[in-house]
Amino acid sequence: MASPSLTAVCLRIKGATEADHTAVLAELIEDGTALLGPARLAGRHGIRACVTNYRTTRDDIELIVTRLSDIARAGHGKDIGTPEMAR
Repeated sequence: MASPSLTAVCLRIKGATEADHTAVLAELIEDGTALLGPARLAGRHGIRACVTNYRTTRDDIELIVTRLSDIARAGHGKDIGTPEMAR
């Protein structure tokens, strides 16, 4: 059997509030891109992606990253930056 690997990643949109992140998550669901969840790491709000479907492809992940970047750039009416990995 293969060793398990971690399939979750947390990220945040620099300068985004909890409400901004919530709005981004809602938009991803609404447009049918992905179902991601909220995250809180070291007191900061963000987004958690967890890939569990063995049929997920690199193209699927790239679509999510592209949509996150597009939504972040649109900023829901304000400059909320671009996605970055949470540290």
